[in-house]
Amino acid sequence: IEGHSNSVMAVCFSPNGQRIVSASGGKTVKLWDAVTGSHLHTLEGHKDAIRCVAFSSDGKYIASGSNDKTIIIWDAAIGQHLHTLTGHTDHVTAVDFSLDRDATVLASSSNDHSIRIWDLNNDIGSSRTLSPAHTSDVKSVRFSRSGSLLVSCSQDAKDILLHTTADGRCFRTLQGHTSRVWSLDFSPDGATLASGSADNTIILWDVASGSTLRTLKGHSDEVFSLRYSPDGQQIVSCGRDHNIRIWDLSAGAEPQHSSNVRSATFSPDGHIVATGSRDTTIRLWDTASGAQLQVLEGHKGIVSYLSFSPDGKTLLSSERKADVSEAGTLRLWDVESGRCEQTFNGHEGCVEMAKFFPDERRVVSCSYSDHSIRVWE
Repeated sequence: IEGHSNSVMAVCFSPNGQRIVSASGGKTVKLWDAVTGSHLHTLEGHKDAIRCVAFSSDGKYIASGSNDKTIIIWDAAIGQHLHTLTGHTDHVTAVDFSLDRDATVLASSSNDHSIRIWDLNNDIGSSRTLSPAHTSDVKSVRFSRSGSLLVSCSQDAKDILLHTTADGRCFRTLQGHTSRVWSLDFSPDGATLASGSADNTIILWDVASGSTLRTLKGHSDEVFSLRYSPDGQQIVSCGRDHNIRIWDLSAGAEPQHSSNVRSATFSPDGHIVATGSRDTTIRLWDTASGAQLQVLEGHKGIVSYLSFSPDGKTLLSSERKADVSEAGTLRLWDVESGRCEQTFNGHEGCVEMAKFFPDERRVVSCSYSDHSIRVWE
């Protein structure tokens, strides 16, 4: 979908999934048909870049927050400017509507270190500020699904604050990240909170106890944004590493080696990548989807080298022990089943490399610690 003339700062689906709203550094908000991608309305009224945007739970309203320190409430059906909310004294960084359909309540955060709650049913222009305030720019604020809790994080702090919406009291601080937290989201059932951080990780928290449930590792740089899927079974995240990742929570964290990857090779048809690690395992991956296909276990040391047979049906691996003078082995694996079909013993030290002959009937290996090259049938 194209149409903005400046950076797109935020996007959001309507509750029914039929529309998309986007906010731009060009001072405009745009409404789009999510099915066709066609442009419906351009909403103009802000005097500076727009940082954040959100739909109300009933889909009737849109809120946008800007560097001009204001929040504008729009009629989502026709794009009409309804109200301008003033009170923040610096850039508005996040807006979020409560999911309570009986009350139109909006939360906002700002670089003025404050979080404000606005009751749009009654006195539209008034708000209350949560206490205690953050000591730096507040970057994210989210309501729980019930609307009874509000969570926030700030620019210079590693901590996450949980507040009760009714009185604005901070009742719990979540500590676990080692760098600033950028993004927050509650699971659909409200039991779990996900946080994305500049420490490259996502942490899942138990809301009731404040304890850490799981840490998701896979991004190689800061995690800027994340959201739960509607069924709560997946999280999508994006970050400074230019990657978008989808995490299957029912299956655990995204699969990965637990130590350095020392070897990697493509299958002859390019459909599979094999990786070998210091963690002693070999993993097979689908190159199209990135999904893990197999985990091959059996080596007792670092997997030093990998080689597919010319027909791609067999994988050859070599091993290097922590003590390089200790004998390493070679293994042949059936790629389809993941079974180890044969083990070669004979080297008197670590095996650095092993490859198939073109005839697929023999393999060659070498070891620098026992100074030998061996050919195996």
